[in-house]
Amino acid sequence: MPDSETTVQSSPADTYDVGVDNEREGDGEGVALHKHTIAVSHNGIAARQKEREEALLPRVISRERLQTTGEEIANTISHGLMAAGALVFAPNLLSHAAEHGDTVTVVGTAVFVASMFILYLGSTIYHAVPTRCTALKAWFRLVDHTVIYLLIAGTYTPFILEVLDDPWRWPFLVAEWGLAVGGILFKLCGDSHAHPQASTGFYLVMGWIGILAAKPLLAVMPIPGIIWLVAGGLSYSLGVIFYATDHVVPFGHLLWHFFVMGGT
Repeated sequence: MPDSETTVQSSPADTYDVGVDNEREGDGEGVALHKHTIAVSHNGIAARQKEREEALLPRVISRERLQTTGEEIANTISHGLMAAGALVFAPNLLSHAAEHGDTVTVVGTAVFVASMFILYLGSTIYHAVPTRCTALKAWFRLVDHTVIYLLIAGTYTPFILEVLDDPWRWPFLVAEWGLAVGGILFKLCGDSHAHPQASTGFYLVMGWIGILAAKPLLAVMPIPGIIWLVAGGLSYSLGVIFYATDHVVPFGHLLWHFFVMGGT
């Protein structure tokens, strides 16, 4: 006759159950296993998301190093002041244009003021976003670099509309804004991260395209206006040096900001 005690062999389910919640089958195994599965799933998704963000961070936000907290605070304040200044002085600029010019003058001035405000606002937000917010900071970095094309084209627009006569005016306006659109599309659709020099080249070409119209500009534009135009171009161009080396020069990006502000 068999013994009164029956030998119970442990099953894989029982063994797993003990590992999950230290209970026997029928004492909450289903609930514990369900919770364990969800936790593993969530942890896996979070881990993969973290890996993607960590891979995105050095490629999108910085070439070799991230800006320090102090640098980002300085960057935010510098361009934040310019964004506020654009709003403060916009009414005066527009009223002056309306008083001393015509509709074309007002339109050109409005384009410049709008592009200036958009650039400095975008830059301020980008630098204010904490580095730990990887995806958001990467998105605003794209905005920050894209609106540079708008500022360059917006800066040239009043000069082109107000100073240049036909047949120079419209070809130059189309060329400048065509380059701006091309640069923006390159940033949005192209592999600009792999070719940062191409973006810088776009900026410089757009900034110095006015040389092609030097003769008609000199013929009709007052000397002080020429001096200011050249000084602005030089300020942007010299600032590129600090932009290109901001990953090795402490507060180099802030210096780039100062040169951009000077050019504006």
